Amino acid sequence: CVTGSDDRFLRVWPVDFTDFFLEAEHEAPITSVGVSSDGLQLAIGTENGSVGMLDIPTHKYATLLRSHTATVHAVALDPHRPHMCTGGADGSIRVWDLTTFQQLVEFVAPGECCFSV
Repeated sequence: CVTGSDDRFLRVWPVDFTDFFLEAEHEAPITSVGVSSDGLQLAIGTENGSVGMLDIPTHKYATLLRSHTATVHAVALDPHRPHMCTGGADGSIRVWDLTTFQQLVEFVAPGECCFSV
């Protein structure tokens, strides 16, 4: 189980929630979390528009993207390709290549807000 919250902490828990076994503090409140199909990678969206990745086995964290200009409300990892989708309060939905960290496509709806991808 994974939780992220306004206290800026991402926590990974056992299913009985007895005590977390991994904790990572972020620079802004966490607003979205995506989990890879194998459960070993996490994509994290934050209130300041940044997106990071956490490798659970190695505990390695990296801020990958600072392209959204507002809160990232949604992140999702593709189960078949090394792609990630992000959506946010800036009215954009973006698809990323996780091998190059290049943006593949962007959909923009000015004045709108994406809450799910």
